[in-house]
Amino acid sequence: LSSQLRAMAAPEPQLAGVLGAAVDQIDVDEKVVIVRTLRVHVNVGMLDLYRNDVRRLGLAVPCAHNKGDTRVFVGTAFAPEAMKFFGPPPDGADAEAYLQECYKILNSQKSVVDYVNSCDDRKNDPKKKWVFGTREKELGDFNELLLEFKEACPIFFDEETGAPFYQEQNFAAAFIDCIRRRNPELKCKTHIQKLCKKRRLLRKADAVVKAARRADAVAAATVLVARGRVV
Repeated sequence: LSSQLRAMAAPEPQLAGVLGAAVDQIDVDEKVVIVRTLRVHVNVGMLDLYRNDVRRLGLAVPCAHNKGDTRVFVGTAFAPEAMKFFGPPPDGADAEAYLQECYKILNSQKSVVDYVNSCDDRKNDPKKKWVFGTREKELGDFNELLLEFKEACPIFFDEETGAPFYQEQNFAAAFIDCIRRRNPELKCKTHIQKLCKKRRLLRKADAVVKAARRADAVAAATVLVARGRVV
């Protein structure tokens, strides 16, 4: 985090907003078995989907004057969503400076994890700190399971864009129920990891086979065209 944000949020930033609520729920669920393990995955996933959506609002704000100039976020659609994600700025803080820092943090999942670990008393308590590698893997497995959820419950996805309606009130519950019903063998986090790894490998192998078939088809068509020209 920049020295500017640290100065604004004396003595240290406090988790709030959607981010704070998600962190609290994920921390609790992380300690229990499969239902809560799946809830960790879906909350990590929904939080990242929201992060991306808020960041896109920031990207949509035009630069102040010329390309490369700083964007001004106060008064834009980005401002209320950023404050919803992180919570309002500390008392006395400059709103624009706060939004600029929020925009930087929203750049990646790792930036958000680093911010979480800088808040409250987490930076002084290793047991409370999030490990980016863990959250990154959970997000990857969530995205893998999301493919199955989309196939089984298309009602939770936009017909045109395929984007999930993750802000629907019962999205998380429906996701967990669907994955458990379709995969009753899942009993712990290790089972989720193995299932998702297997599916990723199978999909990658299938993509290689399809690519090879397309290449063969192009080669065969090329040969036919060449023969036609010879004739």
